[in-house]
Amino acid sequence: MFRLIGFLVIFALSAGGFMFVDYKMSARWSGREDAGGLTFGEYLQGLSGRISGMSGGGAHGMPKKLADMLPNPPEGWKARPVEAGDIDGFLPKSSKNADKKGVAAVKAMAEGAAGSGVEVAALTFQKGDRKVIVLAEDVVSAGVPLPLSIGANTKLVIRGKELAIKAIDDNTRRLGGELVAYEMQVGG
Repeated sequence: MFRLIGFLVIFALSAGGFMFVDYKMSARWSGREDAGGLTFGEYLQGLSGRISGMSGGGAHGMPKKLADMLPNPPEGWKARPVEAGDIDGFLPKSSKNADKKGVAAVKAMAEGAAGSGVEVAALTFQKGDRKVIVLAEDVVSAGVPLPLSIGANTKLVIRGKELAIKAIDDNTRRLGGELVAYEMQVGG
């Protein structure tokens, strides 16, 4: 009985000491402009979310999966899962002097392989479709047959790269009913 009482007293002192130090650090880090700082009630409200986060439940409103914590792609880009060919730029050209464990780790990341207790989230940011505006007079002067239509070999070359034309809009860029420019959705 004496051991149980001793254990409870030591546990209460340890937990109280931890909460006191954690509260003081949280109050210091809160950076409040007012002199009051972090109140003990606000600290206790945040503490319950932090404790549930340790058990894997995650705080309310916070992402629970690693992939949800990764940054969003920039505007005009899209995120997709990593494929085997995406890692070619990260692998050495010659495998003679390459670190075998390092190469294996990069390849395992691309395959999504993970050890026990580990979550892997690997995404590739890829440039999405582009919007291209081509003046109608440039299309005519280039000798392109009109009306424009999308076919299997309908392509647009931009800076030496062939892009497939996916959609052509000849209504948006009109002035007084006269076609000024074509708006095209291209990709590839």
